[in-house]
Amino acid sequence: MKSPAISVPRESAERIISGLLREGRIDKSLRIRTEGDFILIPVHPWDSSTIHVEADFIPRVMTTDPMIRIRQRVKELGFSGDIPEKWVRYGDSIMFNVPVQMSTDVASIYAETLGVKKVYVNRGRITGDTRTPSVELVYGEHGTVTHLENGIRYVFDPEHVMFSPGNVHVRGEIETDVTGRLVIDFFSGIGYFSLPIAKFGHPGKVVCIDINPVALEYLGRAAKVNKVESVVETLCADSSVVRLKEIGDVGILGNFQSLEMLDNILSNLRDNATVVIHHLVSTEKMGFSGEIAKEKIRLSGRDCTIISSTRIKSYAPHMWHMRTIAKLME
Repeated sequence: MKSPAISVPRESAERIISGLLREGRIDKSLRIRTEGDFILIPVHPWDSSTIHVEADFIPRVMTTDPMIRIRQRVKELGFSGDIPEKWVRYGDSIMFNVPVQMSTDVASIYAETLGVKKVYVNRGRITGDTRTPSVELVYGEHGTVTHLENGIRYVFDPEHVMFSPGNVHVRGEIETDVTGRLVIDFFSGIGYFSLPIAKFGHPGKVVCIDINPVALEYLGRAAKVNKVESVVETLCADSSVVRLKEIGDVGILGNFQSLEMLDNILSNLRDNATVVIHHLVSTEKMGFSGEIAKEKIRLSGRDCTIISSTRIKSYAPHMWHMRTIAKLME
């Protein structure tokens, strides 16, 4: 029996599949298959204009809740305490974001059941200007993890640099046209925003600035893995005081404190440059987030027009992560 499907080029498949999964469009009871240079994705029909083909698919064997097997094996081990039921997966590893006490034996059960090589526990402490995490490896060998997300392979060591499990859709979006333009990613970290821009946005160049040399090392390695090293340039510096030789066309400000550092940051951007600002606002001020960013830009000695100001997610009780896009004026 034929099922509705979308046929997409192989090179675009990872990104499109990620988006369809977020929207709940993929029929998970069927296996995705390859046909020549195209990938056939079984979908639930939602708009006949988007269904390009019908194809035969092999049914997917639906697995049971892995926690059933994990609980059983932990009980056989003789452990009677509570065990975590949620984790975040990064490549061939998982991380518990609750500070549990876990033996190597219990961690190995998770690893074997879930088919991963490493198990980490996030102790929750972040220290210093370099935002070094407090993460403990409880099973497996120390070293890097390669994590695929939105068609980008991020390379990092969870014990040394942060990788936020949230904001997947935000990292995958290119908020403004960057074709042929000089993009400056202030506070770049391991390349949350700059790697997707470099791979899918066709920029002239992306300059990534961060105070943490370890994060930049991983960004450079990921740039090679993603084959964008020719357009990615890294600079170890403090974004709040750095002065660049080249003036940028687009600025990405991913640090929530960026609005307090605009005097120097904006000096590295030309008139008519686009600025993408990630910042926090309280619930009562959420409807004025664009005006708040505009006033901060004016206080820095520049003026702007606000293109958009979008709520991303809740950050803390009564605090919201917003993304404001502004265009600097002449």
